[in-house]
Amino acid sequence: MRPLRFGPCWIAVGWLLVAGLVSGSLVAVPDDLPGFGPGDKLLHVGAYLLVMAWFVQVWSSGRVLLGHALFLVALGVLLELLQGAGGYRTADHLDALANGVGIVLGWLTSRTKVTGLLRGVEVRLWPPSS
Repeated sequence: MRPLRFGPCWIAVGWLLVAGLVSGSLVAVPDDLPGFGPGDKLLHVGAYLLVMAWFVQVWSSGRVLLGHALFLVALGVLLELLQGAGGYRTADHLDALANGVGIVLGWLTSRTKVTGLLRGVEVRLWPPSS
């Protein structure tokens, strides 16, 4: 884990984001809600990018990040299958692909300065006591 003062809290937020993915994927969409069209794929990319990038903030180990990435890929595929089985939404292999693109993009943030974002928030909001 990265040296974070509130590491367990940040991990919990990450799993709340995962719960948001699950609930957002399985909730019934009202019939009168207009479709997202091509923007739907961007929503998938963005959601999975956010979750993977969040875990990149918390974990520095490539092995742990790989485990999270594989979990998110499996979750994305499972959620698409459940959507198809539920009868009120449709499964779309392109949605699963968009999820995977988001995961890869989120992982790539581990090669940037973005990895220090949560640490920066901690230092700014709760400076170390002298």
